[in-house]
Amino acid sequence: MLHALNVSHIKSTHHYFSFICVCLTLFIGGTLSTSLYASHHSTSSTELPTCLHVASYAPGYPWLDGIERALKQTLKGKCELHSFYMDSKKVFDQTRLEEIAQAAKNHILTVHPDIVIVSDDNAVHYVLQRHFKDSPLPFVFCGVNKSALRYGLPYKNATGMIELAPTKLLLQSLFKQNLSQTHIAFLTTKGKTAHHNAADFLAVTQQLKITGVALSVATQEDWRKAYKTLQEDPKTHLIILGNMASFPHWDHTRNLDWIKQHNHKLSIATQPWMMNYVAFGMTKSSEEQGHWAGLTALSILKGIPIKLLPITPNQRFNTFVNPELAAPFIKQIPSQLVEQAITFQSEQP
Repeated sequence: MLHALNVSHIKSTHHYFSFICVCLTLFIGGTLSTSLYASHHSTSSTELPTCLHVASYAPGYPWLDGIERALKQTLKGKCELHSFYMDSKKVFDQTRLEEIAQAAKNHILTVHPDIVIVSDDNAVHYVLQRHFKDSPLPFVFCGVNKSALRYGLPYKNATGMIELAPTKLLLQSLFKQNLSQTHIAFLTTKGKTAHHNAADFLAVTQQLKITGVALSVATQEDWRKAYKTLQEDPKTHLIILGNMASFPHWDHTRNLDWIKQHNHKLSIATQPWMMNYVAFGMTKSSEEQGHWAGLTALSILKGIPIKLLPITPNQRFNTFVNPELAAPFIKQIPSQLVEQAITFQSEQP
């Protein structure tokens, strides 16, 4: 059984694999019908525990959609799943974010779940940290960028999976073949996640002792100007495109045409939905986040203490090559990476 509430404008590797093996042994089997937007499906059992997913974003955002698919598959037949969507990707006003978080808190108190799963930074910061830190109600988080320490995690009642971008691994692979290319630009948007991603990018460039600059823009018009400037800058050797989801508007066709007109330098990304716009990518898996969160929630419901379930980094990455955009730069990408990469077929996102 699944219930969903969509509120617009309110929105150590060893441990990891050992844990997955334990959970797969404990929790295989069962069925559950699910549907979005306050739909209700009966189930054969009335004794299922209640799981509530508080999502930072709204359905239709690819990262969230992947998390939800994995949660539904993992919790099927084992938990009555409710969802609350903060829809906060394009919300930057602190007062509004706090109002949304209060609505999420009220929904949690209304549903009385046995466990809460919170996905991505806004839900963790504004809901878990602000309202339920060390409370009796258990929480599992996923999708927290790079480190949970900024939120004081772990708590007595919370554990989860952090989200590490493969930026360092990708740059190390690329620079083995292009030692003279030492200036990288990161083009991203505004907002909490974009801010964290930019800071993480600059930290990686410092570790690798290369020059990096991060540019944050608020609109697609500013994005096009910045993209053209970077492509024409003789000092810039490589461009990383961050997320564009927080822009008020995004014209896929126009922006892709713009990229093709100004495709003078190798561009890369670490998010699968950005592969339309770059030559090469090494991407994270949102399904991994949702699957792990679901298994962890079931472990806690079975009585495994949270203190025995350590915070875990993501482990799974995929490589993609976009043949049309990569063609002029194919010799700049190590042949082994190209051979192992999935060929990306351009599509309307």
